[in-house]
Amino acid sequence: MSLLVAPNAHGELLAHRAFYRLTLETADESSGIHDVSGRMSVEVVDACDGWTVDQRIALEVISGPGQAVKSYSSFLSWESKSGEKFRFRQKTWRDGELAENVSGRAELSRRGGGVAVFKDPESQEMKLPPGTLFPTQHTLMVIDHARVGQKYFTRTVFDGSTVDNPSIVSTFIGPATASNRKTKRGLPRKHWPVRFAYFSVLEIVSEPEFELGVRIGADGVADSVDIDYGDFTIHGELEEIQSVPPNC
Repeated sequence: MSLLVAPNAHGELLAHRAFYRLTLETADESSGIHDVSGRMSVEVVDACDGWTVDQRIALEVISGPGQAVKSYSSFLSWESKSGEKFRFRQKTWRDGELAENVSGRAELSRRGGGVAVFKDPESQEMKLPPGTLFPTQHTLMVIDHARVGQKYFTRTVFDGSTVDNPSIVSTFIGPATASNRKTKRGLPRKHWPVRFAYFSVLEIVSEPEFELGVRIGADGVADSVDIDYGDFTIHGELEEIQSVPPNC
């Protein structure tokens, strides 16, 4: 799924390319995970009529001596600036073999609800309930809530990363703290710790299927990411950020 898409103070995305170092944060003994290492890149580009997001993750997961699995995932999406149209493609390789391939498009109606049309892994249509958001609009809402001090909200989000979409996403926002990064005036930037809990829309359960923690700045860049799979957690720390020109 798309992990990082963030608007700036004017309700637009800050076009950038960010690079993160991934390491194992925690692992239960029952997980069988000994170590995790890798890299993640996130590129957000202003395409004039919308925003493209290109997220790539390369991981090596070690579960024992000589037992290492290498994976590479690529998530590419385009979302109209109106938040009504969305195109997506998710591919994952494990040890060099294609393991997952999801692609398609989705559209929301101003009258409420919408439809997602999958091309891969097989042709199918999925109805989207009224109130559904695509990733960029959802993150815009996160930033808006954070700025005014609202700590919690829940929305239905479709990101196209799996055929199990959409998800009910509960968002928890902590108080702002100083970031390690500086503003152009040399002052500390602020960021908010945000926790996302993803629940299936198909059944009522008390435990989320997936959790994601992000420290997101007011400029729309995530200083860190924590991907929680339940029995182990991967931490991503921002190492480099570059500006990206519009692609119109």
